[in-house]
Amino acid sequence: MLTGIRVLLGEEAAVHSGFIDVFTQVLLKYNYLELVVPSIWKGELISNVCPILQEMHTEWRLVHPRPIKLFYVVRTFKSGREATKFGVAILGEVTETVEDMSIDLLMECFEKYSDDFLFKELDGSFKIEIDNAEVASGRKYKDKICWSIDIDRLILIDK
Repeated sequence: MLTGIRVLLGEEAAVHSGFIDVFTQVLLKYNYLELVVPSIWKGELISNVCPILQEMHTEWRLVHPRPIKLFYVVRTFKSGREATKFGVAILGEVTETVEDMSIDLLMECFEKYSDDFLFKELDGSFKIEIDNAEVASGRKYKDKICWSIDIDRLILIDK
């Protein structure tokens, strides 16, 4: 059974849209391409966008200069929970410059929202917490760096 499924109305819907609009403007400013991702991939509800990106990367790299810089908004379904994720992926070799650029963008998104957040870097991954709740996370790989913000958790904290 899925949990966390909510119908947003009025002010909650405006807050949801507001987060996505602000984050989208940050990414468009840096010429990221918007990616529209379905909620169902190969007959299954998606839990993570990274496998889709990995599969499509071969095709995209023939058409787009590297690194390929993408952002998306998608509904995911993981561990029985539905969540709206605002995500970013940079496909191509992950140099220190690319990694720094990606983390700077994540920080810029949160600085538009609040200065009361904590950035934590772990072994190959990173996350942002607000009030001890994880609201964003990411991971660095050899050929890509991906992160996502959990919009639904931000709405709950924003109340």
